[in-house]
Amino acid sequence: SLVSTPIVNGSARVCASNAAGTPNKLRNFVNLRFTTAAAGNVTVRVVPDGYTGGDPDFVLIDANGVTQLGQSFTADLETRTLSLPAGTHALIVDEFNLRDGAPGFTAIGERCLNVTIN
Repeated sequence: SLVSTPIVNGSARVCASNAAGTPNKLRNFVNLRFTTAAAGNVTVRVVPDGYTGGDPDFVLIDANGVTQLGQSFTADLETRTLSLPAGTHALIVDEFNLRDGAPGFTAIGERCLNVTIN
């Protein structure tokens, strides 16, 4: 089963790492979960915490198993308003530059992201 961290009170600070390698290794992606009591629109926002020049991304798998992507080229921000059913949803967050080996992100390290859901 997927190990995930709950998003508490609509926000979480998470850290991704490339210490185990890339592009699909341990901690390249951070798995989160949150629950919506009723169907409706939810805005997901992911921003770097303490650095600039980032490219945060996310994949959301809703309670019905529908996948929605938050992947753009906007620097230091990924945000999208999604229509979700009631239930528990999986949110998979990453720093694309960290796992892609972009200049400035190639050294083994960690980048933290602030995630908000509202």
